[in-house]
Order: sequence, then structure tokens, then C-alpha cells
Amino acid sequence: MKIKILIVAILCVGFYFVYRGISNQIQSSKNSVTQKDTENAFQVLNENKPSGVKTETPPLISRITEAIKPTIKVVTSPVVIVTTSPSTKIPSNNDLPGITMTTSSVNNKTLSKSNPVYITATIKDQIGGIAYVDLYVNGKKKFSIENKTNRYGTEIPRPNKDKSPQALEIAKNYIVEKSDEVLADLSYDYGSFYKFNTQNSECTIGEGYIYIMVGKKYLYDVRIFTDLEDVDICDRSHAVGFENNYMFLFDDDSAGTYKYYIKAYDVYGAERKGPEEKFILQ
Repeated sequence: MKIKILIVAILCVGFYFVYRGISNQIQSSKNSVTQKDTENAFQVLNENKPSGVKTETPPLISRITEAIKPTIKVVTSPVVIVTTSPSTKIPSNNDLPGITMTTSSVNNKTLSKSNPVYITATIKDQIGGIAYVDLYVNGKKKFSIENKTNRYGTEIPRPNKDKSPQALEIAKNYIVEKSDEVLADLSYDYGSFYKFNTQNSECTIGEGYIYIMVGKKYLYDVRIFTDLEDVDICDRSHAVGFENNYMFLFDDDSAGTYKYYIKAYDVYGAERKGPEEKFILQ
């Protein structure tokens, strides 16, 4: 009886060790597969990673099942190339501005330094229009005029009862009242009747007379409403441009010779330099 019990015990121990050996072999096989798949996944990551990004394979995970294996994807954002282009396409037939000096009373003349000098020009551009005009004196930019045509609207016929003479007197008296100009020294370079574009103007007068007045100290843009009840100085400066007419008031009182020229630029950046002229102050 004791011998039978001993034999049974030996057989149980033998079966136990056989079972442990088989279990260890199966587990080793699973770990090998898991390690191989994990390394392959990280190899794919390394092959597809963006430049400059460093990835490392983590320590081996000993227990991972087929059901929870991750799918590894590398997503790279596309490179966006931003290009800029001119807001306005330059026409193939774009021309240069045309400059006509209207300075017969100044060019090659000897003038008194006690009086201002008016330099005037007619400047046109057939395609696109003028953007701005610069006056250079002795090689240096003296004044610059931005084309402010859009500040005005449309020229319209005067009312049947033309009040231009009255409007002109109102403009002169208003300038004298608002400045230290002398009435006798005021004249006008341009006069007309307009329907104004008040959205692009400092003035609120929507329709009426406009005068570009010439004083000894400044050039004035004066507006007078149709009924002559409202008047305003919309611009006071040493440089005025209206339609194709440009005027500069040169008020340097130093004696000497002054050489000057005008540069005009169209809306596309094309430029033209006008003829060089001169005058003498003494």
C-alpha cells in the first residue's frame, strides 16, 4: 500500500514539472511575438517621423494582448506657402504721367524775397490716374501732394441764378476772418460748382461752390453751400492739387538761386520727372 502511494506521488510530481515546462514555453512564445510587433510598430514610426523629431523605443512591455495592440500613425501637417501679389494689376499699356509746367512768371526770373513764389503745373495720367506729386528744390523734396480728387465729387452746372461773384467775396472775407491774410492779397486759382463727396472729405458741405484761393501765407480750399449760408475752409497748406492742377507756395525768404523740378507718380508706381527750372530771389 505504501508503495502504491509513493508511485502515485512520483507520477504527480512528474506531471507537474511537465506542465510547468509547457506553460513556460507558451508564455515565452507570446512574449517574443509581442516584443517583435512592438518593435516593428516603432520602426514604422521612426521611418515616417518628421525631420527633427526624435523617437525612442520604450522598454519591452511583457504583457500585451492582441485585443489592445495600438495602431500607430504619424500625421504631418502640410506646409502652407503664402504668396503676395499686388492688389492692383498693372496694365500692360500703362503710361507715364504727363507734366506741363505753367511757371512762365517764375522760370528764369529774378524775384523779390519779400513775396511768395507760386510754382504751378498741369499733371495728367490717362491710365489709373495720379497718386501723388512731389516738388524738389535744390535736390531736396520740399512738398508732396496726395491726389485728393476722391475728396470731391462731380462737377455740376451752377444754378440758374449764378451766385459765383457773391460766393467768391464770401470766400475771401471768410479767409481774412479766420486767418491773418490780407483781403487785397487774395486771389483764386480755381473756381467751380460741385456736388461733393462728403464721405472722403473733412468738409460736411455736400453741394456748392469751391474756390482754390491763393494767399501770401497759405493756399486754401474753400467750400460754400449752394444757398451761400454755410462756408468752410476744408484745406490750408503750402501745396494744393485739384483735378489736374497743382500749386506749390514757396515761401523761403533767403536770397539765392533755386533750382526746382516736379516728380509725378501714378497709382501703379510709374513716375516721371519734369524739366528742371530755376529762379533767383534777391
